[in-house]
Amino acid sequence: FHASESESGMVRRWSRVGDPRLQILLSRSGRTVVELKLASFSQPRRVRILLDGEQVGAVTVAADEVRRYVVTFEAAEGLHTLTLDSDVGPQRVSEVLGVPDPRSVALQLEEPVDILTAP
Repeated sequence: FHASESESGMVRRWSRVGDPRLQILLSRSGRTVVELKLASFSQPRRVRILLDGEQVGAVTVAADEVRRYVVTFEAAEGLHTLTLDSDVGPQRVSEVLGVPDPRSVALQLEEPVDILTAP
């Protein structure tokens, strides 16, 4: 992810790559609920949510508007990789908006990511 940006009291980060990854540490095994607050740059994106390479959900992320997406799955205690597998890769901000911004971005993630596990 790119460096964090603050806007209206919210902290957000744009992904640098098409399929950004988050490391999550679960303190116990069981039903896990992850709340992601996401926006897509310039166009909607279909995003498969993968846990350690296995699909646990799919969402269509709205363009240019942060929305809440919830995915629920069973997971074991320990460190896991959550991947946001997008159907459309990053786009150059300068080409889309005509501004001098060298970044290529796809998905914007609002922090924090909320994670709840239940036995």
